[in-house]
Amino acid sequence: MKKITIAFIPLRGGSKSIPNKNIKKLVGKPLLCYSVDAALEAEEVDKVVVSTDSEEIKQVIHQHYPHQEKLVLFVRDPSTATDTASTESAMIDFAERASFDFDDIILIQATSPLIESGHLDDGYKKYRDNKLGGLVSVVCQKRFIWDEDTPQNYDPQNRPRRQEFNGYLVENGAFYITSKQNLLKSKCRISKPYGTYEMPESTFFEIDEPEDWEIVESLVKRKQEKQKKSKLPKKIDAVVLDFDGVFTDNKVIVFQNGEEAVICDRGDGMGIGLLKKVKIPIWVISKEKNPVLKARCDKLDIDCYHGIDDKWTILKKQIDKKGFNVENVIYVGNDINDIECMENVGCGIAVSDSHDNVLKIADLVLKHNGGKGALRELSDLILNYYFPGDKS
Repeated sequence: MKKITIAFIPLRGGSKSIPNKNIKKLVGKPLLCYSVDAALEAEEVDKVVVSTDSEEIKQVIHQHYPHQEKLVLFVRDPSTATDTASTESAMIDFAERASFDFDDIILIQATSPLIESGHLDDGYKKYRDNKLGGLVSVVCQKRFIWDEDTPQNYDPQNRPRRQEFNGYLVENGAFYITSKQNLLKSKCRISKPYGTYEMPESTFFEIDEPEDWEIVESLVKRKQEKQKKSKLPKKIDAVVLDFDGVFTDNKVIVFQNGEEAVICDRGDGMGIGLLKKVKIPIWVISKEKNPVLKARCDKLDIDCYHGIDDKWTILKKQIDKKGFNVENVIYVGNDINDIECMENVGCGIAVSDSHDNVLKIADLVLKHNGGKGALRELSDLILNYYFPGDKS
């Protein structure tokens, strides 16, 4: 019978060094979301338990994960959420009062936002396959350690070069694994026989102090930029855009005479112009048939197909007509009628305020909302990736 494995994420509301740390936004989303997302995406995790004493944290969880059956909110006992309470006390509190049974528990700390689902899956497989009593995540550090005036891990007379120094393993605080049985027996987050799971060196940093926040924020930004670029096609043939919700904020102004107006971002227009300078074909395909839409496309001098119900048929026809490779096409959308196009091209991109179903299938999600800088962000991304030496 398969063991039931839970991910346990304790989130306390009373952070002192960084007030409201767990719900403070880190590169666009609450800190807690990084650990919750990783746990939800992990194949080896059956349930994700968020244990908290904070009403604000509960609200953020409900807001970001409204229909997530895999996630369980647990109201932790106040005695486990004090400044002096141990993390183990929160784990034991849940293990003793949980409304469902489980076998293994993966403790995940939200202060390590560089954690990924793959780390959890691989770490748990090592724990399970090696029949360990406890596993702890670590990173390798190549630093020389002293205890006051005594070197601990090297000989100063034979100082090794970095490439010759094996270094040592340090807990990074990202996650720990043990069984429910061992936890209740030992009152400790890990039990013997111990094992380690090595994570990338960048995951060494935990967020405890304001300075840590700045360091980790820069690392998260760098990681996200690498991930974005890795999703882009190796070559680009065309950029295809929806209009409403991409060029605009998805709202429309209706005048008394029935005429409509929308608001677009001039920065987005500049981004379109920069892409045209490097000869990237740009098309708009929209369900709406509106003079405003055509006027904007005419002003930007880009092709426009509007009043289109079946977007993918038109898009595929134009790709074939121009002799482009569908794998080299980028499509940017925001709503469910964009999904077919996004799934069939090389890279489907969503603006950040897209429909939930669009966000789920997108290869890449922009940081900006539609009509509020998303297309300028896209143009900067494309220019930096495909034309790094172009300064126009």
